[in-house]
Amino acid sequence: MAGAARKRLMTLRARAYRALMKSAHALGIRDGRKVVFDSFGGHAYSDNPRAVCEALLALRPDVRAVWLFKDPRKARPHMPERVRAVRSHSLAAVWHMATAGTWVFNGLMPHYAVKGKGQFYVQTWHGDRPFKVCLQESGKNGLPDAGAIDLAVAASQAGTDFFRSAFQYQGDILVEGSPRNDVLVNPVPALAERTRKQLGLRRSWGVAMFAPTMREHLSHTAHKQDLSGIDLVRVLDLLEKKEGRPWRMLVRAHSTVAGLTGLAQDSRILDVSGYEDMRDLLAICDLLLSDYSSCASDFPLTGKPVALFQPDLDQYQAQDRPLYFSMEDTPYWAAANQRELEQILLDMNPDKARDNDEAILDFFGTQESGHAARAVAQRILQRFPPPPPAQPAEPGGL
Repeated sequence: MAGAARKRLMTLRARAYRALMKSAHALGIRDGRKVVFDSFGGHAYSDNPRAVCEALLALRPDVRAVWLFKDPRKARPHMPERVRAVRSHSLAAVWHMATAGTWVFNGLMPHYAVKGKGQFYVQTWHGDRPFKVCLQESGKNGLPDAGAIDLAVAASQAGTDFFRSAFQYQGDILVEGSPRNDVLVNPVPALAERTRKQLGLRRSWGVAMFAPTMREHLSHTAHKQDLSGIDLVRVLDLLEKKEGRPWRMLVRAHSTVAGLTGLAQDSRILDVSGYEDMRDLLAICDLLLSDYSSCASDFPLTGKPVALFQPDLDQYQAQDRPLYFSMEDTPYWAAANQRELEQILLDMNPDKARDNDEAILDFFGTQESGHAARAVAQRILQRFPPPPPAQPAEPGGL
């Protein structure tokens, strides 16, 4: 009964919010310099919207950036002071969305959202070269935002195909790259140093990361994802013996999963599920291990090795989601068990890794310019009002 009452309350609130947005649209209240951002439904200051936001702030001092958060208190420390944080699904969020000139989201817009005439909706999504089929792709009308999007952002032929098939979107697609990946194409040493310092990682250490994707039965529940099927201690021991230097293993849960369990108690294994932005972690890694996550199609931009651990391939496709392709048709190094994974790690070397990365990028038809954030920002700024006139300097004193 409590669940039904809560659902009715949410429905009533959504109707009220939509009515408020429509009223603001009817009154013509619009701030052309205001841009509203949302990453993973208010989860963090991260991903493609973060990169676009920072590019806009660098290009124009008059940008009014508003970021939607489930908990605005978690908006710091990396968010610029010029960005205003507001609570998602609040009256403030409704007002800012209704009066903004532009929206930039990497997921679907809030269910209460009503786009007004003249508003510009940029959809970056959160994985340009996905492995797994989008849940709603079988629907005849595609994902619900298709009719509202003005500009989609892609970085490959696979990304373009995704917008055409999953969203059933037939509009403008900017193929310059994924803004979040600019730092993988053009590394930023200061960013990498800050990330290592925050995690307590020495520059002389090797850094690997295991980043599995979500499992549907765990998504948005209180249950944690079990990682006991992979022996990360053995992986670390192998890497240290092979290279003769210390290694650390970062592990990261998908943003829709409550956390990870089954991790060995080893000081070399660090759970970084709470770290704000995946791009920062990828930028410091020497090796990526994943399963079906699109991070495995981003990391090859670094020229460093990526391997997939897929002991549940058939089960995953039957119970979670099918893949867009057969793994046998891809150039990925994929292991079905621990023994195969260790053999991949033993056999890999820098030259093989670079060749394999190139093959992966070619497989997806990748087109990462390294300047995607700026390209998206410039498209947004084309719709901005002219910048305010410069203020004359104050006269000097006597």
